Amino acid sequence: MFFQASAEAKSADVAAYFADIIRRYDAQRCVRLDIFLDRNTTHKAKMQGLLAELLAKDTVKTTIEVHFHLMPAYSPKLNLVEYLIHHVRQNVLHHADCKQSLADVVERIKALCSQTKIFSKEQIINILGYIESLI
Repeated sequence: MFFQASAEAKSADVAAYFADIIRRYDAQRCVRLDIFLDRNTTHKAKMQGLLAELLAKDTVKTTIEVHFHLMPAYSPKLNLVEYLIHHVRQNVLHHADCKQSLADVVERIKALCSQTKIFSKEQIINILGYIESLI
Protein backbone atom coordinates (compact mmCIF):
# COMPACT_ATOMS: atom_id res chain seq x y z
CA MET A 1 0.00 0.00 0.00
CA PHE A 2 1.10 3.53 -0.62
CA PHE A 3 0.06 6.67 1.20
CA GLN A 4 1.21 10.17 0.40
CA ALA A 5 0.14 12.82 2.85
CA SER A 6 -0.78 16.25 1.57
CA ALA A 7 1.08 19.31 2.84
CA GLU A 8 -1.83 19.93 5.23
CA ALA A 9 -1.79 16.41 6.70
CA LYS A 10 -1.35 16.18 10.43
CA SER A 11 -0.01 13.36 12.57
CA ALA A 12 -3.62 12.45 13.48
CA ASP A 13 -4.47 11.94 9.77
CA VAL A 14 -1.56 9.58 9.30
CA ALA A 15 -2.39 7.74 12.54
CA ALA A 16 -6.00 7.24 11.41
CA TYR A 17 -4.80 5.87 8.06
CA PHE A 18 -2.47 3.37 9.74
CA ALA A 19 -5.17 2.38 12.25
CA ASP A 20 -7.41 1.42 9.30
CA ILE A 21 -4.61 -0.62 7.73
CA ILE A 22 -3.81 -2.38 11.01
CA ARG A 23 -7.49 -3.24 11.58
CA ARG A 24 -7.80 -4.57 8.03
CA TYR A 25 -4.74 -6.85 8.31
CA ASP A 26 -5.69 -7.91 11.83
CA ALA A 27 -9.11 -8.99 10.50
CA GLN A 28 -7.26 -11.12 7.93
CA ARG A 29 -5.44 -12.76 10.86
CA CYS A 30 -2.02 -11.42 9.94
CA VAL A 31 0.38 -11.76 12.85
CA ARG A 32 2.95 -9.09 11.94
CA LEU A 33 2.91 -5.88 9.94
CA ASP A 34 6.09 -4.02 9.00
CA ILE A 35 5.54 -0.41 7.94
CA PHE A 36 8.39 1.49 6.25
CA LEU A 37 8.23 5.26 6.56
CA ASP A 38 10.17 8.16 5.19
CA ARG A 39 11.32 10.83 7.61
CA ASN A 40 8.28 13.08 7.18
CA THR A 41 7.50 14.87 10.45
CA THR A 42 4.00 13.34 10.47
CA HIS A 43 5.62 9.91 10.99
CA LYS A 44 7.46 10.68 14.21
CA ALA A 45 6.69 9.55 17.75
CA LYS A 46 3.61 11.81 18.00
CA MET A 47 1.86 9.91 15.20
CA GLN A 48 2.77 6.56 16.72
CA GLY A 49 1.40 7.71 20.09
CA LEU A 50 -1.85 8.87 18.47
CA LEU A 51 -2.07 5.53 16.66
CA ALA A 52 -1.69 3.64 19.95
CA GLU A 53 -4.48 5.80 21.44
CA LEU A 54 -6.79 5.08 18.49
CA LEU A 55 -6.20 1.34 18.71
CA ALA A 56 -6.65 1.38 22.51
CA LYS A 57 -10.14 2.88 22.03
CA ASP A 58 -11.24 -0.03 19.79
CA THR A 59 -13.71 -2.42 21.42
CA VAL A 60 -12.05 -5.35 19.65
CA LYS A 61 -8.33 -5.32 20.43
CA THR A 62 -5.88 -6.03 17.63
CA THR A 63 -3.42 -8.87 18.06
CA ILE A 64 -1.20 -8.01 15.12
CA GLU A 65 2.40 -7.08 15.92
CA VAL A 66 3.27 -3.74 14.25
CA HIS A 67 6.83 -2.59 13.57
CA PHE A 68 7.75 0.83 12.19
CA HIS A 69 10.98 1.29 10.25
CA LEU A 70 12.27 4.75 9.34
CA MET A 71 14.18 4.92 6.08
CA PRO A 72 17.34 6.99 5.73
CA ALA A 73 16.85 10.63 4.72
CA TYR A 74 17.48 9.86 1.06
CA SER A 75 17.86 6.30 -0.10
CA PRO A 76 18.89 6.12 -3.76
CA LYS A 77 19.91 2.49 -3.31
CA LEU A 78 16.29 1.71 -2.36
CA ASN A 79 14.88 3.52 -5.40
CA LEU A 80 14.36 1.31 -8.47
CA VAL A 81 14.49 4.34 -10.80
CA GLU A 82 18.12 4.89 -9.82
CA TYR A 83 19.00 1.47 -11.27
CA LEU A 84 17.30 2.36 -14.56
CA ILE A 85 19.17 5.68 -14.71
CA HIS A 86 22.46 3.85 -14.09
CA HIS A 87 21.56 1.36 -16.85
CA VAL A 88 20.87 4.20 -19.31
CA ARG A 89 24.17 5.87 -18.43
CA GLN A 90 26.11 2.64 -18.92
CA ASN A 91 24.43 1.62 -22.17
CA VAL A 92 23.83 4.96 -23.88
CA LEU A 93 26.10 7.63 -22.47
CA HIS A 94 29.25 5.74 -21.47
CA HIS A 95 31.90 6.18 -24.18
CA ALA A 96 29.46 8.15 -26.34
CA ASP A 97 31.00 10.12 -29.18
CA CYS A 98 31.43 13.73 -28.08
CA LYS A 99 30.38 14.85 -31.58
CA GLN A 100 27.03 13.13 -31.21
CA SER A 101 24.09 15.53 -31.23
CA LEU A 102 21.63 15.81 -28.39
CA ALA A 103 18.89 14.55 -30.74
CA ASP A 104 20.94 11.38 -31.36
CA VAL A 105 21.38 10.81 -27.61
CA VAL A 106 17.65 11.30 -27.05
CA GLU A 107 16.89 8.78 -29.81
CA ARG A 108 19.30 6.23 -28.29
CA ILE A 109 17.66 6.64 -24.87
CA LYS A 110 14.18 6.28 -26.43
CA ALA A 111 15.30 3.14 -28.25
CA LEU A 112 16.64 1.62 -25.04
CA CYS A 113 13.48 2.48 -23.09
CA SER A 114 11.17 1.19 -25.83
CA GLN A 115 12.56 -2.32 -25.52
CA THR A 116 10.02 -4.75 -24.15
CA LYS A 117 12.53 -5.80 -21.49
CA ILE A 118 15.03 -3.25 -20.27
CA PHE A 119 16.16 -5.62 -17.53
CA SER A 120 16.11 -9.40 -17.70
CA LYS A 121 14.19 -11.37 -15.09
CA GLU A 122 17.50 -12.33 -13.46
CA GLN A 123 18.65 -8.70 -13.32
CA ILE A 124 15.39 -7.67 -11.63
CA ILE A 125 15.70 -10.51 -9.12
CA ASN A 126 19.29 -9.45 -8.39
CA ILE A 127 18.34 -5.78 -7.96
CA LEU A 128 15.45 -6.60 -5.65
CA GLY A 129 17.65 -9.02 -3.69
CA TYR A 130 20.26 -6.32 -3.27
CA ILE A 131 17.66 -3.79 -2.12
CA GLU A 132 16.27 -6.33 0.35
CA SER A 133 19.76 -6.91 1.75
CA LEU A 134 20.01 -3.18 2.54
CA ILE A 135 16.87 -3.12 4.67
